[in-house]
Amino acid sequence: MAERPSKSRVPALRIVLLVATAVLFAARFSLGVRSRGTEALWDLLLALTVVGVPAVFLLTVPAGKARKAAEALRAARPDAVVVETYWGAGYTDFFFRPGPLTRQARGRSGRVLVVADRRGLELVRPQGAFSFGMIPWSLVKDVRLEDLSGPLASRPKLVFEIQGSSTPFQDRFELLPTDKDERAHAGQSLDAILAKRPSTHS
Repeated sequence: MAERPSKSRVPALRIVLLVATAVLFAARFSLGVRSRGTEALWDLLLALTVVGVPAVFLLTVPAGKARKAAEALRAARPDAVVVETYWGAGYTDFFFRPGPLTRQARGRSGRVLVVADRRGLELVRPQGAFSFGMIPWSLVKDVRLEDLSGPLASRPKLVFEIQGSSTPFQDRFELLPTDKDERAHAGQSLDAILAKRPSTHS
């Protein structure tokens, strides 16, 4: 599977937003606007900026950390396939049975790296590169793509079915490829994952 290009646009976007916020605040309080309509427009722009900048940080910071963790895993384990995914309550089936590892998922949604090699499938939380454990191929019944239908569009989801009685994982769980690049190459990611599965005839 081809290496994905490094994405350096996220730090640049954050810098642009911070500069834009500073410029808006400086302009608002230094131009001495007298018109009530113009003043209301400035206040609206400031409110949108104050809300938008933290929102962008909340979205891009975890994404950046997940991308760096995925790149580190690819460098450390060049024989493995690493797919960046996301799980979220209400959109996907949770991947854990209730137990001590559940709290390590940290909330009702989050990013998870799927790592596939000749041993099996491993789920890794990008923050701290915490491994939830390995699922040996002998316990994997199926990995496939399905569509998650939404109000505006559908998107692919990876569906995993395992013989989970001896693992902390659910017998069936789902993960969503994260960004546009991962979604566009979901079929290739699935093929790369399945290619790591040892042949039953060997």
